[in-house]
Amino acid sequence: RVHRRSHSMSKVKILLVGSVGENFNVLSKKVKSLNSSKAGPFDVCFCVGPIQAPKDLDSDLPLPVYLQDYQPDQDAPQETSSNGIVSLGNNLWTFQRTKDSKSFESYEVKLSNHSHPLIVASCSRHIRSDDLSNKDQPQCDILLSSDWPQGMEDVVNVDTEPLSFDLAQVALLYRPRYHVAPSSKYYHASPPYNIPNSTHVCRFLALAPVIQEKPSKTTKFVHAIGLVPLKANPPPTTAPSTLPCPFISTTSPITNNRATSKFNTSSNSNSNDYRFNLNGNKRARNNEGGDNEDNSENNLEPPEDPAINTLFLYGLHRDVTGELQSTESSKVLIAFSKYEVTKVRHPPNSRTSTYCFLEFADQKKALACILDCSGKFTIDGVELTLKWATQNNRKRQRQEPQHHFVTQAEAPNSTTLYFHPPKKTDENEALDESFFKDVCTYMQKTLEDALNEGNDEADRVTAETEPALKVELRPKETFAFLEFASHAAATMALAAVTNSTDGGLLLEEPTSASKPAANLVGTTLRWAKGEPKQSGREKILEALGLERQYYPADSRTDCWFCLSSPTCETHLIIGVYQQWYATMPKGPLHPGHVLLVPVAHTNKGAWGLETDEWMDLVNKLKLHASQTYDMDLFIFERAMETKGGYHSHIQCVPIPKTCTSSLRATMMAHSKACGFTLRPIESDLGIDTMVSGDDSYFYAEIVTQSHSHRFLYKHNEDSPKSVVPLQFAREVLASVLKDPKLAHWKSCVLEKEKESEMASELRSSFSPMTS
Repeated sequence: RVHRRSHSMSKVKILLVGSVGENFNVLSKKVKSLNSSKAGPFDVCFCVGPIQAPKDLDSDLPLPVYLQDYQPDQDAPQETSSNGIVSLGNNLWTFQRTKDSKSFESYEVKLSNHSHPLIVASCSRHIRSDDLSNKDQPQCDILLSSDWPQGMEDVVNVDTEPLSFDLAQVALLYRPRYHVAPSSKYYHASPPYNIPNSTHVCRFLALAPVIQEKPSKTTKFVHAIGLVPLKANPPPTTAPSTLPCPFISTTSPITNNRATSKFNTSSNSNSNDYRFNLNGNKRARNNEGGDNEDNSENNLEPPEDPAINTLFLYGLHRDVTGELQSTESSKVLIAFSKYEVTKVRHPPNSRTSTYCFLEFADQKKALACILDCSGKFTIDGVELTLKWATQNNRKRQRQEPQHHFVTQAEAPNSTTLYFHPPKKTDENEALDESFFKDVCTYMQKTLEDALNEGNDEADRVTAETEPALKVELRPKETFAFLEFASHAAATMALAAVTNSTDGGLLLEEPTSASKPAANLVGTTLRWAKGEPKQSGREKILEALGLERQYYPADSRTDCWFCLSSPTCETHLIIGVYQQWYATMPKGPLHPGHVLLVPVAHTNKGAWGLETDEWMDLVNKLKLHASQTYDMDLFIFERAMETKGGYHSHIQCVPIPKTCTSSLRATMMAHSKACGFTLRPIESDLGIDTMVSGDDSYFYAEIVTQSHSHRFLYKHNEDSPKSVVPLQFAREVLASVLKDPKLAHWKSCVLEKEKESEMASELRSSFSPMTS
């Protein structure tokens, strides 16, 4: 198929897209937008993963789009083509396959003004490669598949995707320059890796599904590449550092220069054969790291220049997991921490590397390390070569930004340490909420162990009985603070786990503390300069008689209020009606605290929706608060987008009749301190006449037996740069009721059994009013 489109460059500009599913219209808009952007125009687009054909297929596309796993209607006629490429409409194509096909084929995709076609291989889902030995396929530019090749899970550290042994065999057969597959959720990209009998490195891309929302870096579903087709005989492509082939065993040799799958259980390999080498030559000598790894002699004697205190570590590419090569990994630093390495330095501007440099405080410590290791060092079964660097690189050190860590001498009165977790090779991996608590518990146990050394277990003193041993946690998003009872306690704990009173990495086997859990090893612990400076937010809360409360970020990604969510707290639901439902919230302010939530997910405020049903429920809750608790009712709604998405809801809380005046005054004062203007509504107009469905606003109403006091803040109109704090209404109530615990819902969360009991009682008392 030849597509007419002017393009004078020899490099083909390509768009790669993940699973389209039912979002074909999103794909169409995205392709048009990118093609007309500064990055465009593009020559062709390839989509991997399943796509369902819409009834009215919009094929008004500005460039050819190929669908790898197109799923037509069952009743649709199956068009055939001599070259295996089937037209679905203007500029829309698919690779021909039958319903029962488990095969794989390659196609020549010709493009206008490019004299050489792209060689594209396409695999159906669940392919079978029963016999590859007699197949002789040309190398391809791009391999498209619906599954992942077995072995790639170790490279990108993901174990949630469908893996195929047969697909790994196909990848070895076609030797693609790019292997593209869909991902179930996140975007992944491998470092470049070698494939035997190929003069080009290969890269694996797993693209996230196409979604309506704007994608983040982790949910990227479109990726652009540019390459000269193999048919044009481009020069070999290389990379600064490459991984060995993930589909080849690292221990089995190569037989007859052909690839042996790492999953092959046959024993036909010859022990005298060699592992495949890209060009048969040794690596060039590194001007800083000494001879290449094949030089059998390794001089362990120190250089004549006593200022050289750096060792050269080579062989990181032998780690098939890719972790040692990653410049973001702390594994090498942790492994050499017992030799007092001060820094692990990688090549600049590179995410992966086959080597690194170990820097020491002086040559004496570097010498002790290399002599103890005899020039060889093993990390997780990967044998590495250790040599002296031939120059010291001090000039580069002066050019690099220096990170200054607070020492004990600079924080003589501090009782605070800060820490952050070990670096991760997978940037998308979320931090477990329990990690911060585990570090805090370990540090507190370290103090307890030191105090109880030599004592019987029956006489053990703990933080519960001795406040001087207490360690409190103050977590942030990516790091946290530890608060100790005294500077001496913080110093003792820090020295015990890092072997330094100035802090450092939490050791795998500390000399003065128990062995930590594996996930804590490599945690960085340092001094903080005493009490952190009080923020404006903390000053505002202090005026209310409250302290700021810190909790780890929520790990839930589904909507909290959608009844269809798998983690919906259905045991809290009070009643489900036509368009709304009532539920007791997590962390209720009062046993009669009720949330009114629309059944259908919407981020519009309640005043922008149909009001009849929810206003009727509010009136019944007013009566319920009065008859059941002899209380007034506080109603509020924060109709503003939140970080994890917003599902509209109204909160109704019974309050003592004596607190109406103080609640009004505190709410007005707190809004002013928070930087927004909460206005009392004096007119009789309905709120629905003041806000529209697209407005962001905060609404509050205090309902007494004789009057209703209403308040409104419109974000787009009153204070465009201010945002109502998420817990604003709870903070006001906590101050008025003189119960600081009420300021955050997480501090009021109950055991599930108690929640069910309270919800049942609330259901029994409120249901008669709605029947």
